[in-house]
Amino acid sequence: MSFNILHVSHTDIRYDNRILKQLTALSSVEGARIHALGVRMDEGNVKGDEIKNLNISYIELKSRNFNINKSIRIVLEVVELFFKSLLYIFKLRPKVIHCHDLTPLPVCVFAKLLFNFNLIYDAHELESQKSGITKFLSITSFYSEMLMMHYVDFLITVSPSIEKWYKEKFSIRNSALIFNSPFYDQISSLEGKSYLRDKFNIPEKKKVFIYVGYLANGRGIEEIMEVFKRNQSHVIVFLGYGILENQIVAACKESSNIFYHQPVSHNKVVEITSSADFGFCLIENISLSDFFCLPNKLFEYAFSNIPVIASDFPDIREFLIKHNIGVCVNDYGIESAIEIVLKSKFKKSNVIREYSWENQTVTLVNVYRYLINLN
Repeated sequence: MSFNILHVSHTDIRYDNRILKQLTALSSVEGARIHALGVRMDEGNVKGDEIKNLNISYIELKSRNFNINKSIRIVLEVVELFFKSLLYIFKLRPKVIHCHDLTPLPVCVFAKLLFNFNLIYDAHELESQKSGITKFLSITSFYSEMLMMHYVDFLITVSPSIEKWYKEKFSIRNSALIFNSPFYDQISSLEGKSYLRDKFNIPEKKKVFIYVGYLANGRGIEEIMEVFKRNQSHVIVFLGYGILENQIVAACKESSNIFYHQPVSHNKVVEITSSADFGFCLIENISLSDFFCLPNKLFEYAFSNIPVIASDFPDIREFLIKHNIGVCVNDYGIESAIEIVLKSKFKKSNVIREYSWENQTVTLVNVYRYLINLN
């Protein structure tokens, strides 16, 4: 007998690699018809090929364009998302709803009370302790999660420290870790490629460092640029998009060892980073969510077989030490960390196959099979 599974998000799913990969993975659940509901917007980055053949619907949030106080605007977005999503859920009547992040959780919980389905809460970060939100929103988020967590049948999150925090703060019945990691088969035959050297005409004597991800404050980007401006023995490539993009492009014109690469689809990242020698994974400790993070780019670098210079956060440090694939900046500072990785020998990433998306898919499908068998 067939049944509906619905993923609900307040993001534009076309650009959300984690959700796209989950939707594709769930095709192996017998009898399941997979649906997704997101919010249409212009993120400015590149969508992947995974969007093909996926049943994705979109909501237009008019309140997102209101020029008002941020906290008030967010409340209005939640209200608008609530009623428009509820209508969609009423028509679809899913057996399982997979709620991504806190914003759509109220409507998912309310719909669960009306229609009695199983609810997954997928916290992509530590929602009440993330950067960029006011104290009021932080407190509101914490108590909202506390009230609604009782109705969540399964919690999914992205790092051991975040999972532990949720278990300690709230009554969690079931939980699982699902990392947003690359496919293992993406790392085959990648070592030794010269894509970046050929594209930017980088001489062999200079090592290639790369930063992949959102180009914004709080990620050490400006500090990295200053280091490479002072010492031009090696080069740095920034791959991504964001508010610092123009600043990086300007630095490229001033320094011959700083380069900017346009964003690419997610399934191309490992291929490109594999042609670098080292990767930067720096995040400033400006929130507990940041401190507990285990970023996507950390896995992308590891699967690219390049050593990592990373922030000294608990889960990141444990990952680097366990697999001997990099150093933490707080131990040395960026310039000293560069010297350390240049002199060190590190393991190849094929020892971390356990983190591959193929293995994350197994965990995800098992969560669904568990919930489906509850009824």
